Amino acid sequence: MKIQELLPQYLYQHKTLSIPGLGVFELNPAVNIYETKEEGWPEDTITFKQDRNVVITEDFLKYLIQHTGKMKPLAISDLESFVSSGVQLLNIGKPFMLKGIGSVSKSAYGDLQFQQGSPVLDKLESAQPDQLKDRTLQQKENDELDFSHAERKSSKKAILVFAAVIALALIGWAIYLALPKHQLAETEAENITTDTSKAANNATVDTVTAKKDSVTTPAPVAVVTTDTTSFDLIIKHVDTKARADAFVAYQKSVKQRNITIVQKDSSNYQLVLHVTKNLSDTTFVIDSLKSYYGIKATLLKPSN
Repeated sequence: MKIQELLPQYLYQHKTLSIPGLGVFELNPAVNIYETKEEGWPEDTITFKQDRNVVITEDFLKYLIQHTGKMKPLAISDLESFVSSGVQLLNIGKPFMLKGIGSVSKSAYGDLQFQQGSPVLDKLESAQPDQLKDRTLQQKENDELDFSHAERKSSKKAILVFAAVIALALIGWAIYLALPKHQLAETEAENITTDTSKAANNATVDTVTAKKDSVTTPAPVAVVTTDTTSFDLIIKHVDTKARADAFVAYQKSVKQRNITIVQKDSSNYQLVLHVTKNLSDTTFVIDSLKSYYGIKATLLKPSN
């Protein structure tokens, strides 16, 4: 089932619904949804409290996993995509419709306002937990981006084990091929530093002896290498500043991810993820984003 269909069904059953980036919806427990006529609810049956910092509850997450039949990262991604689209509508002055719940709109002062909608009782029965099969028997996974490449255990089919062994062998081979290039780059950087130091010594004849030791034997910290402890990846392109701001605001408030905006021109905004890992891990990070989250990231090269 789609996310927008599951939201009202969860609210009807659990009486409260927390949507990250928006706030908390509450259903009056005194109102019996099953006896409510389709023409409408009593006033204030559903209330809304704005809270952009609210996080998804564990019960709601389990509900999405069970009823969508998807793994945890995919279920979270679907909810984030749905909310992000709604926030973009709010930022351009249009209401965000939540079928079976109501609509959320932004006032001139930037506050979110809620208008109660109509029930969708025709789909309520299909949402009962005892009528749905749990299609997600996968183990619990991490909410945040994880590049650790932890080994996944599986005993269902021998072919999966064989494929994992082949994949690990290919990764090891790639690392083996990459090591000589990495060491060569470090050697070249050290040679450049040494040549620069010798040129400085020849230009200062009066103090050549004093400066020789300090220039020709630089501290390891001063050596410029091709490896760093962090790098930036372009994970998304949008065509308007409003969409870029909405995406960054949501990721920072809900997921606490370090994402910035790089403007290329008036219709091209790059959304950049800062990764605190060695530059040599770039390939693994990009492959992980593509494999686990469907993100086709590219390395943001620093401007000279």
